[in-house]
Amino acid sequence: MALCLVLAFQWGGNQYVWSNWRVILLLALAGVLLVSFLSIEHWAGDGSLVPLKMLRQRMIVCASLITFCNFAHLFLLAYYLPFYFQAACGASTIASGVMYLPTAISLGIASMAGGQITKTLDYYNMTLMLGSILMTVGAGLITTFTPATTPKSWISYQVIYGFGIGLTFQPLFVGVQTVLHDSIVPRALVMSSFAQMFGGIVILSVAQNVFLSRLAENLVNRAPQMDSAATLSKGALGIVGAFPERYREQVLISYNGSLVQVFYIALGLTCVVAVSSLGMEWKSVKVRKDDGEDEEENSDGPQNIAGEESNEDREVEDADGKAEQ
Repeated sequence: MALCLVLAFQWGGNQYVWSNWRVILLLALAGVLLVSFLSIEHWAGDGSLVPLKMLRQRMIVCASLITFCNFAHLFLLAYYLPFYFQAACGASTIASGVMYLPTAISLGIASMAGGQITKTLDYYNMTLMLGSILMTVGAGLITTFTPATTPKSWISYQVIYGFGIGLTFQPLFVGVQTVLHDSIVPRALVMSSFAQMFGGIVILSVAQNVFLSRLAENLVNRAPQMDSAATLSKGALGIVGAFPERYREQVLISYNGSLVQVFYIALGLTCVVAVSSLGMEWKSVKVRKDDGEDEEENSDGPQNIAGEESNEDREVEDADGKAEQ
């Protein structure tokens, strides 16, 4: 199913028109496979890989949707931000990867700090909302990138975005384990993992379709005398230099505008995460731990009382025996 969707999104609008039979066949086949999968899961009942009744739980649906969108916009920006650095800043392939480090480093730091922040705030929802707000702001700032954006700006924007998405990782899995019963936690985590991989795969094909179609359209409008198909094959680093000097500024603006359209997709996905975080059930992360301690105390209480009563009985029997003697 995922393969059919990826091919359809890659071919549609670029290699073939959307009305082409190949694209329609792939989309139809993806729909048939999805219906078949859901039918098999329904027929298997509780023994299925993903019981359909789990989709009735708000927590599972919101967690899967957040995971899907989180990894979708993360993969999208990780793939296309280096394109911006290569085209707009003239960076090499290696240098563009180094310029992406503000996102990667801030994400790693926030991921490690997310668990401690959740423990301090007592509610995983608060950390999740804080992270979703920060990454939405960061993604919105990234859509303002232009060829004139200074290093100070694109570094700080990446830090805001990376720190925000990093804060959403730990609270999400903590919330699933806190709210759901232990018997369904493994399957809920499986659904989240599937959404994670599916989101990253599908969104890249969608973004590529948007980027190439917009770039080809912009190049035709700004430099109609150039062969846009041959120019696109030169890659991000060589596309500007492939044009004569008098056209390079217009080409650079076209390329940047196409990238911004892709960045808008990432912004929309972060907004979905922010809204979905409101649907997560509010529950303290300490509730389950406290309940477990109470159960242990209750289970130990009767045994201790019984033990004390038996000791008292022995003392009484010993005293009666001595009196008889």
